[in-house]
Amino acid sequence: SDVCSSDLGLAADATHLLVGTKDGSLSWWSLGAAVSKLWSLQLGGPISAVTYSPCYTKLVASLTTGEMQIVSYLQEELPTTPVAPTAISSVVRAHSVSSFHPSSVLATARLGAELASVGSDGLLRCCDATTREPTAQVLVPGLASCLAASTATRLVAVGSTDGVLRVYARKGS
Repeated sequence: SDVCSSDLGLAADATHLLVGTKDGSLSWWSLGAAVSKLWSLQLGGPISAVTYSPCYTKLVASLTTGEMQIVSYLQEELPTTPVAPTAISSVVRAHSVSSFHPSSVLATARLGAELASVGSDGLLRCCDATTREPTAQVLVPGLASCLAASTATRLVAVGSTDGVLRVYARKGS
């Protein structure tokens, strides 16, 4: 599931937790028998939303400035034990990519091979997660505050500051 608020970006499943904070820190946690922070990285701006690829090799952080950062692992083998802060640059690399919105991205979620995002411009957009080519968009009423997506049902839910949850069915494969 994916959660977003103005002060925190969270993405979690049964085994991992990705946390982005307003101080620009992105942290990757293991949720095994013992919960442990595997690494933390400064991205240079407040983080509003996070998500990750199905195999965890790419992590996406949306900054409140509208910038999106892709964090990629440099090795095939993902860390299973904590990485020392001095060694983080040998494990992951962050790079900036152009945003899918002309304004700041408020929330992101994975939708199979697509990335769904909602911006302060009111647009819910889907794009191919690999090529970043747009695949769909819709104008969402109200100011979005969070986003969640289900690959199995192809549903995208957008919560807004007016207390309304809007659910959209994503057609196609």
